[in-house]
Amino acid sequence: MTINRRLLLRTSSAAVAGALGAAALSDTAAAAAMGSDPTGGVTRTLLQKHPSPAEGWDAVQTLVQIPRHRESGRHSHPGVEVGYIIRGDVLMEFDDRPPLRLRTGDPFFIPEGAIHNARNVGTVTTMMLSTYVVDGAKPLVTTYLGVQKVGGGDVPVDSGELMTGGNEPVGVLEPLRERWYRQFEQRRHVA
Repeated sequence: MTINRRLLLRTSSAAVAGALGAAALSDTAAAAAMGSDPTGGVTRTLLQKHPSPAEGWDAVQTLVQIPRHRESGRHSHPGVEVGYIIRGDVLMEFDDRPPLRLRTGDPFFIPEGAIHNARNVGTVTTMMLSTYVVDGAKPLVTTYLGVQKVGGGDVPVDSGELMTGGNEPVGVLEPLRERWYRQFEQRRHVA
Protein backbone atom coordinates (compact mmCIF):
# COMPACT_ATOMS: atom_id res chain seq x y z
CA MET A 1 0.00 0.00 0.00
CA THR A 2 1.43 3.38 -1.01
CA ILE A 3 0.74 6.46 1.11
CA ASN A 4 0.12 9.64 -0.87
CA ARG A 5 1.86 12.07 1.50
CA ARG A 6 0.64 15.16 -0.35
CA LEU A 7 -2.99 14.03 -0.06
CA LEU A 8 -2.48 13.13 3.60
CA LEU A 9 -0.97 16.56 4.30
CA ARG A 10 -3.81 18.37 2.50
CA THR A 11 -6.53 16.46 4.36
CA SER A 12 -4.73 16.88 7.69
CA SER A 13 -4.30 20.62 7.20
CA ALA A 14 -8.03 21.29 7.53
CA ALA A 15 -8.10 19.71 10.99
CA VAL A 16 -4.96 21.55 12.06
CA ALA A 17 -5.66 25.00 10.60
CA GLY A 18 -7.29 26.39 13.73
CA ALA A 19 -4.57 25.03 15.99
CA LEU A 20 -1.84 26.50 13.80
CA GLY A 21 -3.09 30.01 14.53
CA ALA A 22 -2.26 29.41 18.19
CA ALA A 23 1.31 28.57 17.23
CA ALA A 24 2.22 32.14 16.33
CA LEU A 25 4.72 32.56 19.20
CA SER A 26 8.22 33.22 17.95
CA ASP A 27 10.94 30.72 18.93
CA THR A 28 12.75 33.47 20.85
CA ALA A 29 9.74 34.43 22.99
CA ALA A 30 8.88 30.77 23.58
CA ALA A 31 12.45 29.96 24.64
CA ALA A 32 12.45 32.81 27.17
CA ALA A 33 9.18 31.54 28.69
CA MET A 34 10.40 27.92 28.92
CA GLY A 35 13.46 28.30 31.12
CA SER A 36 15.79 25.33 31.49
CA ASP A 37 13.09 22.60 31.66
CA PRO A 38 13.67 20.20 28.70
CA THR A 39 9.88 19.73 28.32
CA GLY A 40 9.07 23.43 28.72
CA GLY A 41 6.75 24.81 26.06
CA VAL A 42 5.59 21.41 24.79
CA THR A 43 1.86 21.46 24.07
CA ARG A 44 -0.75 18.89 23.06
CA THR A 45 -3.92 20.42 21.58
CA LEU A 46 -7.03 18.25 21.31
CA LEU A 47 -8.45 18.48 17.78
CA GLN A 48 -11.17 15.85 18.04
CA LYS A 49 -12.33 12.92 20.15
CA HIS A 50 -14.92 10.27 19.26
CA PRO A 51 -15.96 6.84 20.51
CA SER A 52 -14.29 4.14 18.45
CA PRO A 53 -16.16 1.08 17.13
CA ALA A 54 -14.62 -0.97 19.97
CA GLU A 55 -16.67 -0.50 23.14
CA GLY A 56 -14.85 1.51 25.82
CA TRP A 57 -12.22 2.83 23.42
CA ASP A 58 -11.85 6.33 21.96
CA ALA A 59 -10.29 7.77 18.82
CA VAL A 60 -8.44 10.97 19.75
CA GLN A 61 -6.55 13.34 17.47
CA THR A 62 -4.08 15.95 18.75
CA LEU A 63 -1.61 18.49 17.48
CA VAL A 64 1.66 18.16 19.42
CA GLN A 65 4.14 21.04 19.29
CA ILE A 66 7.70 20.69 20.55
CA PRO A 67 9.88 23.84 20.51
CA ARG A 68 13.51 23.73 19.33
CA HIS A 69 15.88 21.92 21.68
CA ARG A 70 12.96 20.54 23.73
CA GLU A 71 11.40 17.10 24.17
CA SER A 72 8.07 15.57 25.11
CA GLY A 73 9.51 13.67 28.07
CA ARG A 74 9.27 9.90 28.52
CA HIS A 75 5.62 8.85 28.31
CA SER A 76 3.24 6.15 27.11
CA HIS A 77 -0.36 5.83 25.88
CA PRO A 78 -3.07 3.23 26.73
CA GLY A 79 -3.46 2.35 23.06
CA VAL A 80 -1.75 2.89 19.71
CA GLU A 81 -0.52 6.22 18.32
CA VAL A 82 -0.46 6.80 14.57
CA GLY A 83 1.29 10.04 13.70
CA TYR A 84 2.58 12.32 10.99
CA ILE A 85 5.34 14.94 11.19
CA ILE A 86 3.78 18.13 9.80
CA ARG A 87 6.93 20.19 10.35
CA GLY A 88 10.35 19.66 11.90
CA ASP A 89 12.86 16.95 12.76
CA VAL A 90 12.34 14.52 15.64
CA LEU A 91 14.40 11.81 17.25
CA MET A 92 11.82 9.36 18.63
CA GLU A 93 13.54 7.54 21.49
CA PHE A 94 12.18 4.28 22.92
CA ASP A 95 12.96 2.38 26.12
CA ASP A 96 12.86 -0.98 24.33
CA ARG A 97 14.19 -0.39 20.78
CA PRO A 98 16.57 1.80 18.77
CA PRO A 99 15.62 5.47 18.19
CA LEU A 100 13.82 6.52 15.02
CA ARG A 101 14.74 9.71 13.10
CA LEU A 102 11.65 11.43 11.66
CA ARG A 103 11.48 14.45 9.33
CA THR A 104 8.75 16.61 7.82
CA GLY A 105 6.33 14.37 5.93
CA ASP A 106 7.23 11.13 7.76
CA PRO A 107 4.51 8.94 9.29
CA PHE A 108 5.12 6.95 12.49
CA PHE A 109 3.48 4.30 14.66
CA ILE A 110 3.86 3.82 18.44
CA PRO A 111 2.55 0.53 19.91
CA GLU A 112 0.31 0.46 22.98
CA GLY A 113 2.23 1.04 26.23
CA ALA A 114 5.59 1.74 24.53
CA ILE A 115 7.53 4.26 26.61
CA HIS A 116 8.92 6.89 24.25
CA ASN A 117 10.27 10.45 24.05
CA ALA A 118 10.03 12.80 21.06
CA ARG A 119 13.12 15.04 20.99
CA ASN A 120 13.14 18.05 18.63
CA VAL A 121 16.52 17.89 16.86
CA GLY A 122 15.65 20.42 14.15
CA THR A 123 15.73 24.18 13.71
CA VAL A 124 11.98 24.96 14.02
CA THR A 125 9.15 24.10 16.40
CA THR A 126 8.16 20.54 15.54
CA MET A 127 4.48 19.93 14.80
CA MET A 128 3.09 16.40 14.88
CA LEU A 129 -0.43 15.25 14.09
CA SER A 130 -1.10 12.27 16.37
CA THR A 131 -4.15 10.03 16.29
CA TYR A 132 -4.69 7.57 19.13
CA VAL A 133 -7.04 4.63 19.59
CA VAL A 134 -7.03 4.31 23.36
CA ASP A 135 -8.84 2.86 26.35
CA GLY A 136 -11.30 5.67 27.14
CA ALA A 137 -11.18 4.99 30.89
CA LYS A 138 -7.43 5.69 31.15
CA PRO A 139 -5.40 8.90 30.84
CA LEU A 140 -4.26 9.61 27.29
CA VAL A 141 -0.70 10.32 28.46
CA THR A 142 1.24 8.87 31.38
CA THR A 143 4.69 10.34 31.98
CA TYR A 144 7.73 8.66 33.51
CA LEU A 145 10.32 10.65 35.40
CA GLY A 146 12.86 7.89 35.80
CA VAL A 147 13.38 4.29 36.86
CA GLN A 148 13.63 2.48 40.16
CA LYS A 149 15.13 -0.92 40.95
CA VAL A 150 12.51 -3.59 41.65
CA GLY A 151 13.47 -7.26 41.97
CA GLY A 152 16.76 -6.84 40.13
CA GLY A 153 15.25 -4.92 37.20
CA ASP A 154 14.45 -1.34 36.27
CA VAL A 155 10.79 -0.28 36.49
CA PRO A 156 9.61 3.10 35.11
CA VAL A 157 8.44 5.54 37.78
CA ASP A 158 4.99 6.84 36.84
CA SER A 159 4.49 10.55 37.45
CA GLY A 160 0.74 10.41 36.89
CA GLU A 161 -1.63 11.47 34.17
CA LEU A 162 -1.20 14.61 32.12
CA MET A 163 -4.31 14.36 29.99
CA THR A 164 -7.50 12.83 31.29
CA GLY A 165 -9.24 9.90 29.65
CA GLY A 166 -12.92 9.08 29.81
CA ASN A 167 -15.50 11.51 28.48
CA GLU A 168 -14.11 14.72 29.97
CA PRO A 169 -13.46 17.56 27.51
CA VAL A 170 -9.77 18.37 27.39
CA GLY A 171 -9.43 21.42 25.14
CA VAL A 172 -6.08 23.15 24.75
CA LEU A 173 -3.71 21.84 27.38
CA GLU A 174 -1.21 23.72 29.47
CA PRO A 175 2.42 22.95 28.82
CA LEU A 176 2.94 19.42 30.12
CA ARG A 177 5.37 20.14 32.95
CA GLU A 178 3.23 22.98 34.38
CA ARG A 179 0.20 20.72 34.55
CA TRP A 180 2.21 17.93 36.19
CA TYR A 181 3.42 20.31 38.92
CA ARG A 182 -0.14 21.56 39.52
CA GLN A 183 -1.45 17.98 39.84
CA PHE A 184 1.41 17.09 42.16
CA GLU A 185 0.57 20.02 44.42
CA GLN A 186 -3.14 19.10 44.45
CA ARG A 187 -2.36 15.48 45.41
CA ARG A 188 0.06 16.61 48.10
CA HIS A 189 -2.57 18.84 49.75
CA VAL A 190 -5.24 16.11 49.66
CA ALA A 191 -3.08 13.53 51.48
